[in-house]
Amino acid sequence: NTRGARVSALIEPTTKLKVRLSAAAQNIERNGRASTEYDMATGHPVYGDLTRHLDTSEAYTVRTRLSSADVEYDFGWARVNAIASAQRFDSGTGLDATALLAGAIPGLDVFGLDNTISLRTVTQELRLTSQPGTIEWLLGYYRNREVGRVDQRLWGKPAAGADMTLQGNGQPSSYREQAVY
Repeated sequence: NTRGARVSALIEPTTKLKVRLSAAAQNIERNGRASTEYDMATGHPVYGDLTRHLDTSEAYTVRTRLSSADVEYDFGWARVNAIASAQRFDSGTGLDATALLAGAIPGLDVFGLDNTISLRTVTQELRLTSQPGTIEWLLGYYRNREVGRVDQRLWGKPAAGADMTLQGNGQPSSYREQAVY
């Protein structure tokens, strides 16, 4: 199930000033991967054509949000642009790991691997551009900041009971860049 929307507006309060605003959103959700288990010896699907056996759900969600603004003013001798955008990305996936780990830990019958990703990005630019002519020039400043995190959890559970975390880890990340031109 994929849903999305985009909206964009251009506002021109004067002949010299333009404001462009834009936003987009998308949600993707599904209940499992589009794959089938194959028997390596026979080369045939284990559970029949286009059929999967799951001991636990393989939920998949991705949510993306993006917004931006570009404010432009024309001085006549040059044009200034102030541009900014923000992006938000969140993802969660589950994988049935039972076939892979069955029998590995006595008392546990179902195994799963959950992954989550979170990413936040902000980008800004300030640019001054000369009018076309014999000599043209461009001055600017650019900045980008990104913060993210990836978490992974391997879990197992008995046939009747709550799941327990067998292994978990998280990996934060951050990224920054700047440029003057």
